[in-house]
Amino acid sequence: MLIIDVIDDDRSPNWSAAELIEEVKRLQKALNQTADKAASRVRADLPQRFTMRNQWTRKGIRADLASGDDLEARVFSVDGYMVKQQDGETWKPDGHVAIPKTARRSAKSLIPRGMFPNALRGRKDVFKFDFSQNPSWKPYPHVGIFQRVMNGKHFRILYLLKDQKNTKPLWHFDDQVEATVDHCFDRYHDELASTSDAQFFSTRRLLLLPRPLNSHVRELGQSQVDYDAPALPICL
Repeated sequence: MLIIDVIDDDRSPNWSAAELIEEVKRLQKALNQTADKAASRVRADLPQRFTMRNQWTRKGIRADLASGDDLEARVFSVDGYMVKQQDGETWKPDGHVAIPKTARRSAKSLIPRGMFPNALRGRKDVFKFDFSQNPSWKPYPHVGIFQRVMNGKHFRILYLLKDQKNTKPLWHFDDQVEATVDHCFDRYHDELASTSDAQFFSTRRLLLLPRPLNSHVRELGQSQVDYDAPALPICL
């Protein structure tokens, strides 16, 4: 999460109460316009970096707006799993990580619940095997969950089983928000100031405070995020 804050640098002239109220309104509006713009840019950039299979992650990009009593706006993701997309992660579970192959019909399709690894247990045409021990075995060198097809004459790789899953830091959330602040806040504020009758304006600066993205947790629950589904290189 990034907080867009307004700090008085003590170079402002002495204002009347009316002038101060008007400046607070301008700052509040400029902050909120900037936060909305930053959130919109982050949402628009997601399909350029990830395979988007639904709109869940996009809808999780939020902006908390500033008020007259609190000149602070926040741009953040409510989804904790986006932390690893920004910071990267190497996950080593006790067992294996299931990486979908043909269990997913296409790169952008969701995996049917009936094709999740746990749901495949007990099916006579599906089995788990380690083909890495002997180069003469096909399909060497894969370890995975396989399905017999064509009357058992061929195997189809449903999932590869890996010892760990590496997530690359592909999401540059902080950079996107900071760039938007640098580009937009002063312009928004100056546009508002140019339409007012005030004679004096304070000199302000922005404070960008990086915070953990998961400091906001979706309180509605995460039932729509299938944590029991196989772990994916990009699971959005």
